[in-house]
Amino acid sequence: MQYTFGDLRSWLLEAGHLDRSRLDAVAGEGPELVEALDQRGLLSTGELMELLSDRMAVPYTELSGEMIEPSAVAILGEEVIRKYQVFPVLFVANILTVAMVDPQDLFVLDTLKSVSGHPINPILCSPRDLRACVDRFFGMPLALVSADEGETERPAPASLEFDDEDVTDEISVIKLVDMLMSEALKLGASDVHIEATRSRTRVRYRVDGELREVHSWPAGFREPVISRIKVLATMDITRKHLPQDGHFSLSMEGAEVDFRVATTPTERGESCVIRILEQSKGAIRLDEVGFHPADLARIHHALGLAQGFVLMTGPTGSGKTTSLYAMLNQVNSLSRKIITIEDPVEYRLDIINQIPVNHKVGLDFATGMRSVLRQDPDIILVGEIRDRETAQVAVQAALTGHLLLSTLHTNGTVETIFRLMDIGIEPFFVKEVLNCVVAQRLVRRVCPYCREEHCPSREELAPFGLDPDEAADRRFFAPRGCYFCNLAGYKGRTAVMEVLGASERLREAIGRGATSEELRRIAVEGGMRTFAENALAKVHEGITTLEEVRKVLPAGGQLPSYAAV
Repeated sequence: MQYTFGDLRSWLLEAGHLDRSRLDAVAGEGPELVEALDQRGLLSTGELMELLSDRMAVPYTELSGEMIEPSAVAILGEEVIRKYQVFPVLFVANILTVAMVDPQDLFVLDTLKSVSGHPINPILCSPRDLRACVDRFFGMPLALVSADEGETERPAPASLEFDDEDVTDEISVIKLVDMLMSEALKLGASDVHIEATRSRTRVRYRVDGELREVHSWPAGFREPVISRIKVLATMDITRKHLPQDGHFSLSMEGAEVDFRVATTPTERGESCVIRILEQSKGAIRLDEVGFHPADLARIHHALGLAQGFVLMTGPTGSGKTTSLYAMLNQVNSLSRKIITIEDPVEYRLDIINQIPVNHKVGLDFATGMRSVLRQDPDIILVGEIRDRETAQVAVQAALTGHLLLSTLHTNGTVETIFRLMDIGIEPFFVKEVLNCVVAQRLVRRVCPYCREEHCPSREELAPFGLDPDEAADRRFFAPRGCYFCNLAGYKGRTAVMEVLGASERLREAIGRGATSEELRRIAVEGGMRTFAENALAKVHEGITTLEEVRKVLPAGGQLPSYAAV
């Protein structure tokens, strides 16, 4: 390749870096001269590059893999990068920044503009740094080299499956990430996990609450894939030793999908988890959640009241947010002012005013609620009551004519009452504001296409306190696995819940400081269906299995006698 450095030797003499005799003793021109001077110790590469940068009026950078944006690399592709000895660094505002050994080569600049379809912003780099980046990145998704075998591997774009002996040249990091997100969406995954193992990159999807390994790639995949995801989420691709959070949105298969990204450093490299939030799923109806008709009627009654608390409780990942959104859809109308304070806003809803928590500027749940109360709301949703200050403002709202929906982290309905007292709400105020508490868990639905009737053993029934003789005339099912459920035996999830309505008798008991056992007895006598009752009913209806129920039933929550079901 013909370089157009101008007369580098003349520049060196003019700058006084070397005398002519020493310079004449070194062979080569252009980049060869740069490397020869460095190797002989006559002048460092850095000093030479600074000189060239001044003469060419082009910025110089010490090119490294950490500063490379994988999406920029994908714009030119391996063949062009190797042929013209250039390296794309950044693609911002429709301009492609390219590192070059000779940024004055007009032929190459015109070629890059034609190939990429974008204006080119050239920067200067050393031949050594350029080779290092080429070697590093062409050992990755554009042309992956196995650390064990030294063979070239490239992912197949259609299936995301990799065959060491049957590879293709067209794959790029952008396509790989896009296909990963599309595949996760099609499988109904809620989260994507990208992790480093000792010698591989592991990709797992959380589907119906269970993690499944779906890909095991060469170790070189992880860094460029995570870098691409960071670019999408406007995160710092060079910051690898501290956790980061970000988010991005894509339009996929006619639906708008939000992705929340969290990265964290591990001993073997960065781990990346992506939460998938499909906006079209935010409009779930209350009758689609899985409530028993009696429980649904109790919730409808609570939502129809002008003021008070409607609380959702359960562990992380139990579907509380989904059920709260279903409640919002139930009450949403032009005749009501509804405001939410969320951390973060997961689904965007029409008409409703949604406020994201922003701790950086001091906007937390309590601060947000004080502001909301001046906005003339009818209904307020606060993402979580987690401290005394938030609880006190929530009580104030509920006592002054507002219906308030929120969540707490407790194991059950009665426990929620005591949790409110623990964070500083007096029993008198608890009994005044409490309308309804919904405790919820999620269980997987057994696949309706391949489920099999199952006769549980005494050992299987024992954890639930069930009598085998009584269970003999009841139906149980077990998973098998088929094409429809991707051999998992389960497809989708449903809620198992316990709905406590605040009767006058229950309010009186709360006010006089009754024990949890007494409150629970009063609730059951008043018609509350327990976790266990609702779970057992779904087992016998063929919706789920005993094994699924066992995973989520609260401690001490034995199933009732069949007379109660």
